Parts: sequence; C-alpha cells; structure tokens
Amino acid sequence: MLDSYMGYMRKFILICFGAVIAVIAVESVCSYVLYRHFARTDSVFHPAGSSTFALIEHVILAAQGMHMMVRLSSDRFPLFSPDEKLGYVMNPGAYNIVEVYDHQKHMFHLQVTESGGRATSYIPVHATHRLFFTGDSSMFGWGLNDEETIPWLLQSRLPNDQVVNLSLTSYSTVQALMQLSGLNPKLSAQDGVILLYHPITNDFNIAVPSMLQGLMVGYEMQLGDPKAMMRMKVPFGSLDPNGKLEIQRIELSCATSKASPTCARPSVDLDESVRVTERAFDDILALHPGHVIVAVVSGADDDPVIRHLRAERVTIADLRLADDEPDAHEVMPTDKHAGPFWQYRVFGRLLAALRSEGMVH
Repeated sequence: MLDSYMGYMRKFILICFGAVIAVIAVESVCSYVLYRHFARTDSVFHPAGSSTFALIEHVILAAQGMHMMVRLSSDRFPLFSPDEKLGYVMNPGAYNIVEVYDHQKHMFHLQVTESGGRATSYIPVHATHRLFFTGDSSMFGWGLNDEETIPWLLQSRLPNDQVVNLSLTSYSTVQALMQLSGLNPKLSAQDGVILLYHPITNDFNIAVPSMLQGLMVGYEMQLGDPKAMMRMKVPFGSLDPNGKLEIQRIELSCATSKASPTCARPSVDLDESVRVTERAFDDILALHPGHVIVAVVSGADDDPVIRHLRAERVTIADLRLADDEPDAHEVMPTDKHAGPFWQYRVFGRLLAALRSEGMVH
C-alpha cells in the first residue's frame, strides 16, 4: 500500500516537474522569437506578463492587420466626421486624447477651432497677413499638445501675423489644393502658404490601397462614428489624357470591397503618383502666385518632386535633420510621430526660412 502511494507521488512529482520544464521551455522559445523579431525590425518592445500570451496576441493581431496598433480614446466624441469635399474633417471643441500602445499610455490636448483647424493660440488672432499651413500628421503634430506644434510655436513668435493650421492626419497635397481654393476670405497677395512634402505625400495624393487600409483602423475611424466614417469618400488625384489634374473620390469601403464596381480604377504606378503630386503643387502655385514655400521634412536630394519644384523655382525650406543631429530620430513612444524636441528644431529652421524669404513680419 505504501509502495503504491509512493509510486503515485513520484509520478505526480515527475509530471509536475515536466510541466514546469515545458512551461519554461515554451516561455524561453517565445521570448527568443519576440526578441529576434523586434531586434530585426529595430523597434522598441515593452513586454508584460507571459511571453507565450504576448506572442499569440501579436500573431492574432498581425493576421487581422492590427499588429502593434495604437488604441485611441477621447473625453469628447466624435473628433472626426466625414466630409463630402475633403473626405473627413474635425469637429470644433477641446479634446483630451489618450493613446495606448505596447503597454504604454500617453495623453495630449487638442483644440479645434470653429473653422475646423487646430488651434495655434489660446486667443484667436486676427491680422491682415495670414500664414496657412497644409500637410499631414507631421505638420499637424499628432500626439503633441497644441503648444508643442510648429504652427503654435510660429504664432507665438509672430503676434502681427495670423497663423492658420489646415493640416490633418493623412491629408494630401490634393486636399491642400481644395482647402486653399475654398478659403473665405480668399487668398490675397499678402498671405503666405506653407506646403508640406515628404515621399509618403505621393501615396496620399493617389489614395493607395495601403493608405485606405490604414484609414480603416486608424485615428479617424477610432475617434469617429465607424458607421458614418465607413461611408466617406477619400479624394485623390489623377491625370487626364492631357496631363491635367483631376480630383476623384473613392469610397473607404473599397479597402476591403475591391470587387465593387464603384471601386474600380486603373492601377497607378510610382511615376504617375509623382506626376500627380507635381500637378497638385503646380495648381496651388497657379492659384496663389504670391508667397509659397514648400517644407521638406524627409526625402533624398534626387527626389523627383523636389527636383521638379526646384526647376519651377519654388522656394524650398529644407527641414530635414541629418541622422547624427540631436533629436533627429525623436518620436513619441506611443504613436511614433515626431516628438516635441524634433518639432522645436524644425520650427527654428522654418522660421529662419520664412524670414529669409520675407514671408513674415
């Protein structure tokens, strides 16, 4: 009887010991896989809890196209709404946005003016000379408080000018053209325009499938009514047989319903996306022959769009920071956009360029 009991206990201990060894082995393998993955992609990872569960979670999210996606919430809803002309816009009001990414939390404040742009000062500024910013989230300053953004920093230095921030997440040069052409009061010879450019602008200008897929799960969808946002139509540029820019629209649902007749459109190669960007810039310059400057935040010296702008004698503000410069790679840990130190460095360069061109008082 005793021998039988002792034999049972030995088996139980061996099974428990084997289970512990198996758990440790699985955890070790999963930890190594996660380490190698994030080391290979040169990205930061903040593990919490079981490596096995973390690996399973990453695999599931990757299969759903939501791998390492920032989760957003706000104390006011909705921030974004669909718009017939621009695709989507922001609703006026004050928002506290909370981001959750890789077990980290970050909150920033965002004030949207009555005209739908991001605030550039605590009290509205009215001046004869206006300075309009266009562009995407890098100029918008996503993830930063209003006071840390480039347009706000400029407004604080230019009390005799009115700085207007028209930029918004994933906005393109095509949308900038529509915004500037629809201004009321219209652009005057005294006004200045700052146009953003970096290589991803070309993708935005033709609404590539990856951009539409990003909008499907991105900031706009998370901080907007999903049913309403799914019905929005994203504007994009194309060229007619004579090379003239045409603005068309594609339903956001085409990111997943490509078989729909309304989603059919010719495939666009990189060369044509560059030409669309060039035509969009040309149309803005024709619209406003006054003070225009293109702010380049990234891209190679031989970038075809940059070469085109130089050939057209467009003023370019080179805001690119060299890899070895301080804050060149500073990003927010949650949303991966440029941080406040990068914004301040770039603001200084832009202000110097505006003063050199006589675009600010």
